Amino acid sequence: MSIALIYPPFGGPHIPPFSIAALSGYLRAHDIPVSTIDANNEFYRWAFSPERLQSAVDYCEARTRELINSSGSRFREELELAVGIKNMADVVSAGDDLISFAEKSPHLPPSQLFRLFNIAGKITSFRYFPESLDVFFPGVNYRTEEDIYSSEDLLSAAERDGILTGFIDHITEKSEFGPDTVFVGLSVNFSHQIISALRIARAIKKKQPSVFILVGGMFITAHMTLITNPELFRHVDAFAFGDGEETLHELYIRLKDKKDWRDLPGIIHCRDNTVITNSERCPLDMDEITAPDYSGFDLDSYLISRKFMWLPYRLTRGCSWAKCTFCRTDLITYFQAASPDKQLKDLDKLMEQTGFRQFNFTDDECPPAVVDHLSESIIASGKKIFWSVSIRFERGISVERCKKWSKAGLKTVFMGLESFHDRILKKMKKGITAKSIEEALTSLRKAGIRVHVFMITGFPTETEEEAIEGYNRLVEHFRRGEIAGFIYSPFQILPGSPIAENISESGITSIDKSLYTNRDLPHPMYYFEAGGMPRQRVFELSAAFNNKLTIDYPSAGDIESLLSVKLPDKDIRGRLAAVHHIFSLTKMPYKHFLEDKTAN
Repeated sequence: MSIALIYPPFGGPHIPPFSIAALSGYLRAHDIPVSTIDANNEFYRWAFSPERLQSAVDYCEARTRELINSSGSRFREELELAVGIKNMADVVSAGDDLISFAEKSPHLPPSQLFRLFNIAGKITSFRYFPESLDVFFPGVNYRTEEDIYSSEDLLSAAERDGILTGFIDHITEKSEFGPDTVFVGLSVNFSHQIISALRIARAIKKKQPSVFILVGGMFITAHMTLITNPELFRHVDAFAFGDGEETLHELYIRLKDKKDWRDLPGIIHCRDNTVITNSERCPLDMDEITAPDYSGFDLDSYLISRKFMWLPYRLTRGCSWAKCTFCRTDLITYFQAASPDKQLKDLDKLMEQTGFRQFNFTDDECPPAVVDHLSESIIASGKKIFWSVSIRFERGISVERCKKWSKAGLKTVFMGLESFHDRILKKMKKGITAKSIEEALTSLRKAGIRVHVFMITGFPTETEEEAIEGYNRLVEHFRRGEIAGFIYSPFQILPGSPIAENISESGITSIDKSLYTNRDLPHPMYYFEAGGMPRQRVFELSAAFNNKLTIDYPSAGDIESLLSVKLPDKDIRGRLAAVHHIFSLTKMPYKHFLEDKTAN
């Protein structure tokens, strides 16, 4: 009797999934047979084969020609045309490398690989417009016409294959489950995976109705514990929230022994057409959690070479600070770190199992004190490893401290900077100042540690002048080599965050709830009024800061030469740029602006 764990598309294309590696490690340590299927990696390998990529390119060219020659002026068609032309321009720029890039991927430098990956994702998904797939390092951006925070829309999307057309049959045939499979677990960590998980669940149930299907992961924990729509259980027997190790263990025993499982903590199920959310499960002690097990993954099958792959591992759970007003503090308040001895023992096991010596510690936030203890243990052991970790900006990150981390093998840190203004940092309750940030950046640079930071644009009451000044300061540090990379995100009101619980105290004066009437799952909100910048300007600045407005649109002459057609509108470059600009900046599902609109 066994369990099958599946990691559905669409996740990052460059690493095996930590979630089902961690779960399988725990279950195997308790003598439960487990098979692991990285359907995410399988999808990229399947979709990006030379034959399918060539077919996708042919379709994109034919459909773009058709749209150019049509007389329609609906906004949807104008947008599809904009995407198609940009895709074809990218195909030409990629040259002969695109069609066979997946076969050559182990020999390509990461920058070239991810550029080709991105183009392949857009070309492959164009056949299913408005579904779209942007593949970027270190993740993906999957968008669809449906709203993932609406149970009705999720159910609608689950009933068709979309981008997964052909692949679902491939993966279900390849992973057909025998009579000894107690249940199938689908791990949904990101919003980009929930529709794929439900589509795969539907396909499995259609083929093998008796298979028990459980869907869990961070997305379920963050957004589905309050579900009330019984139709969500059409293809799923239960959802799981919180840490899954004990839930899977106990569910396996109950199902194997044919006993009732509906009272298990951490389970959401449906009885008599009523959704029931059981009690929360207490998290396991970090020292009781076994090391992740990557033995079920072919680490040479990924589209990135081993020498560029950093194996995921977790040092801590939760956040030691858990006070930031913008954050989902309801999910991260229980902080705990594994002991340094436990961490080193796990890393030894992973090195022996995989041969890897480079690790990415995937913590929400690892306090510098924990980094200190781990570094001291690594140095004392004489081990030679390389690692990256997410840490907090805080006072006391000195040059001496950073040099100790570097000596222990720390190469890169990821840090939530958010803002360079003390006024905004105070409103965020970050517990730091611009001065302490700059001191930490200087110390890390002197120790030779690369820094990637995360920024927020449009925090309530932030002015455009403050945002631009902060960006200019960031660029100064970038040019001095103190910041290696940065990502800007527009501020959003997250459910469960202190701001969401105290709207009146945040500076937010009103929220446009008309955009969210179809949503019955806890969801982020982007559109509201507050002192500072208008929201549309927030989206524009975020895109500008991330250099996303410098899209190289082809000229009319380039397009005519590329597709051998005569364009009716010589101002195509500006028109397509404007349409795609609107499209790329919106933070709402496509259906809010694809229906009943014209290009004018």
